Amino acid sequence: MSLDARELAAADQPSPVRRIACVVNRAAGSREVPGALEQACRRRRDVESVVVQCATTEEIRQAVREHRASCDVVAVAGGDGTLRVAASELLDSGAALAVIPAGTFNHFARASGLPLDAERALDVAIRGRTRHVDVGDAGGRLFLNTLVLGSYVDSLRLRAKWRPRIGRWPAFVVASVVVLSRFGRARLAMEIDGTPLDRKLTFAWIGNNEYEYERPWPDFGKRDALDCSCLTLAITPSESAREFVVDALRVLRGGFAVTRELELRRATSVTVRSQRHGPLHAALDGDHHELPQPLVVSVRPLALRLRVPAQGPEPS
Repeated sequence: MSLDARELAAADQPSPVRRIACVVNRAAGSREVPGALEQACRRRRDVESVVVQCATTEEIRQAVREHRASCDVVAVAGGDGTLRVAASELLDSGAALAVIPAGTFNHFARASGLPLDAERALDVAIRGRTRHVDVGDAGGRLFLNTLVLGSYVDSLRLRAKWRPRIGRWPAFVVASVVVLSRFGRARLAMEIDGTPLDRKLTFAWIGNNEYEYERPWPDFGKRDALDCSCLTLAITPSESAREFVVDALRVLRGGFAVTRELELRRATSVTVRSQRHGPLHAALDGDHHELPQPLVVSVRPLALRLRVPAQGPEPS
C-alpha cells in the first residue's frame, strides 16, 4: 500500500463516522465487554451501529467481511488474536479497524495508546482519527505484535492438547517439562536482510516495529511507534534448557542488557528454515499456525487503517 504525504495528512485529521459495526468475540478474556458494548451502542445517537456477537474465528472473519464495505469503521472486541483475524480482512478495504480491548493482555491496544475501558474505546472508534500503521507479514499471514518460533511454540501446542483434559495450569507444567526435556533437538537457520546468521537457533522472536527491551518488567517489551517499517528480532544462543530458563528469568528481571550474548536486532526482512521437514510451527500474536518453509517475514508499511484518540501522542 503506497500513500503520499497529502493522503497521510488527511488521514491524520479527526474524521466523522456515519456507520460502525461492532464485532464481539464472546470467547475473549473479558466477559463483561459484550454486554457493556451493546449498552453503549444503544445510548449513542450520533452514529448508526450494529453489534455482531461471534463464537468462533470463522464467524469473526465472516462478520468483518460482511460489514467492511458498508461501514466506515469495524470495531472489534477481543484479544490480540481476534484483532489479527479482523485486521487481515480489513487491509485495502477502506474501512478502519477500531480496537475494543477484551483480551487477557491487550498488547496492541496498549501500543496504540487506547483506553482499556470498553465505552471509552468505543468513543475513540466514533470520535477519533484514523492513522496508518504497519503490520508484519509471515508467509502471507498478518501479525500485529509478534511472531515466535522454536521451543515456545512447541509448548503452546502441548498446552492446547492437554488443557481440556487436565486444566490450564497442570497443562502448562506438563508442556514446560516436555519441551525443556526436548530442548535443542530442532534448530532454526535464519537470514537477516539477506545475510545468513552464523549459528543455529532454538528460539526466535520477531516483533512488528521497534520494541524496547532494555527495561525491566513491567515496562519490558514496549513499542514507541507503530509506523517504523521495521522488525525487531530477539535471538538467544542458549545451548541447554538450563541456560534458556536462566536467560529468560534474567530478561524479566533486568531487560536484555543483563543477559549473556542475547541479541536484539532490527531488520526489514527475515528468512527462516527449520531442520524439521514440513511446515514451520509458529505463534502469531499468541495463536498457533503452520507456515511454509522457507518462511519469509517482512513488514507491510502503513497497510492498516487504525482508529486512535483524536488528540494526544502518536500510537506507542
